[in-house]
Order: sequence, then C-alpha cells, then structure tokens
Amino acid sequence: MSEIRSSVAEEGYQVKKSRRKGNYKGGGVRAQQKDNFERNGGKFPQGERRDRKYQNDHNNRRVNVNPKPQEVVEYKLHNRRVKIEYKFLEPNYASSPSRDPAIFRSENVMYIRTGELSKEEVEEAMYVATDMANAVHLQLTEKYEDGNFMVNMPSNAQGKTYGFCYVWLASKALSNLLSCRNLDGSDRVELTPDPTWVAPEKVIQFGTSSQDSSDRWADCDDEEEEPQPPMISKKLPGMVGRIYVLYSQKQQGENAPTSRDKGIALDFDLSFSGMPDEGLQHNVLSAILVPPSVTNEIIREAFAPFAGDRDGKYPLVTSKNDEGGRRVFVTFDYSGKDAIFALQMMKCCRLAPRGWIQGSEKVLLLFKHARAR
Repeated sequence: MSEIRSSVAEEGYQVKKSRRKGNYKGGGVRAQQKDNFERNGGKFPQGERRDRKYQNDHNNRRVNVNPKPQEVVEYKLHNRRVKIEYKFLEPNYASSPSRDPAIFRSENVMYIRTGELSKEEVEEAMYVATDMANAVHLQLTEKYEDGNFMVNMPSNAQGKTYGFCYVWLASKALSNLLSCRNLDGSDRVELTPDPTWVAPEKVIQFGTSSQDSSDRWADCDDEEEEPQPPMISKKLPGMVGRIYVLYSQKQQGENAPTSRDKGIALDFDLSFSGMPDEGLQHNVLSAILVPPSVTNEIIREAFAPFAGDRDGKYPLVTSKNDEGGRRVFVTFDYSGKDAIFALQMMKCCRLAPRGWIQGSEKVLLLFKHARAR
C-alpha cells in the first residue's frame, strides 16, 4: 500500500496556498509537516513528530484522478536480416475445404511443407513471411499486427525431420493472409457472369381470336427485361506472395530429394485435424514423469498462447502424484478445439525448469490427450 499512497501523494494531492509565497493556509508547525510529508512521498522524515490525524486524513482521502486510457500497442515489422537465400513467387490460391464434416481447421496454427529445410531456416523464412503479410495488413487497415510466431518441426530420435512443420502465429489476421484468404478468414472470390450461359430465344405467342390478339398487343410491354446470365463465383489468388527458399550446398547434394531440387516454395495452409479417438478428452492434455522443477506455472505459461478465450481463464494446469511419478493435466475450454491444435505444437516439447541456467539442458515432456475419467 505504501507505493500506492506515495504515487497518490506525488500526483493527486494538492494543498491550497495563501497569498504569502511558500506558506500554506493555516501556517505554523503543521503546515511545515505537510510540506515535509509531500516532499518525502507520503512519509514523514525520520526523527520528526508524526501527525497521526493528518496521515490518516491523507491516506483515506478520495482523490479524483482521471485514469489514463489504456495504451494501444503499436506493432512493427521484424526487419530482420535473414541468413537464407530466397526469392519471391506469385501468390497461390487457398486450399479447398474438406468435404468431411468431422475435419476442422485451426485459426492460427499453420501447416507447411518444408522439404529439407531445418527449423532455423524455417524460422528465418517466417520473419520474411510475416513482414510481407504485415505490409499487406498495413495497406488494408493502416496498422500492423503482432508478428510473433512459434515453429514446431517434428523429427525422429535421430533428429531427422519429416518434411513438414507446424507454425503458430499470434495474429489470426496474418494467418488468414498467408493462407491466401481475406482478413476475416473468408475465401477470396468474386462474382462474375457465367461465360457458358446462352440467352434463350424470344418466343411471341398470339391468341386464336382477334379480340384476344388485340388485347395481347395492347398489353405487350415495349421494354421487356432482357434475361441476365447467372453469376458464378471465381476464385481469387491471395494477396501475399510466396517465398521460395534455396537449399544450401549440402542440402542440394546427398540430402536433396532429387538432383533437380534447388529449393522449395513454402505454401502456407491452416492446419486441420479431427476429434481424438473415443475415450479421450478433446480439451485435456496430459504428461507423465514431470519433475517438480517444472512447476504448474511454467507449464501454463508454455501453453497459454494456444488458449482462445479472452478472459485468461484457460489453460488450467493441475498435477497429481501417482506410482509412475508426477502427472500433469492441461485443460482448455470444452467448447473449443484449442487443445487439439496445442498438441500439434507441444506434443514433444522442452521446457526450462525452475532455476534453469542459459546453456543447460531443458526438460523433455511428451503430451497426449488425457483419458476420460
């Protein structure tokens, strides 16, 4: 409370002065104590007699201070000098949605085919890609988005990658732009007349009697509406160009898939998945053999970026000790799919334990969907 009081004393408290310069209304010893009280940040100097009544009045007084408006975070481009060779390609088209209703897509986790690129090279390419998407976002909205990202590249026990990776982006708008969609995630299409449509021939029918014929001629409209061709939707390419990353000399040799491959074009697509198998909880992840040095707070901080709720309630991290050691549970919102895509990013992760020193080993944890209780 002392810090709050001192800030109030410095910013909000004002004492009325008399016409005499430097003297407070009332004058005397108490005015001098008030002066010392203000200059010492709401505290009396050591050795001076404390005026309890004045101190209580000061601490309990309601100060009408207008709160400062919440600062708007202004994001910037990375503008990083990357360590890869690359070139730009024309934008691609967004992938078609799955016809299987059980398949759903993420909003900010992307799936990328990486070929023989390493994780470090993919990260370098992501700096370029997010800056490109942010430049388009600036043209559309006159502001930048959060360009932070995280790369997870699965590999086997020998460290050999599988030719793809998952990338989490902090901004859903940048994910949509990179996946060749609009800012809101809708498909980029335009309505255009059907080029295969043929206008029907005009047929005029006359009545059998002269009276009917005259009536039809009188009722005939000179300005008949011309039939219009039906409109069809035409798919449009994305607004952000692709990146073609050149392989290093070593990758172009023995490790290249074919001798003609000089690099790979990175096509960004929103990751997709389905519900876990029966008997597993779709919103709860678990890991076993978790050492005490990896606390619940450390695990929650690692999984917090993947929670889609805005109130900050999730993820909830709990743990219990059983025969196999400490088991940790990470719970996300039941109504969402956050845990499913968090598992794509954190299935095999290394976390810094409590008291971790730069350069030392991190703790390897394996997560999976928890069984239904």
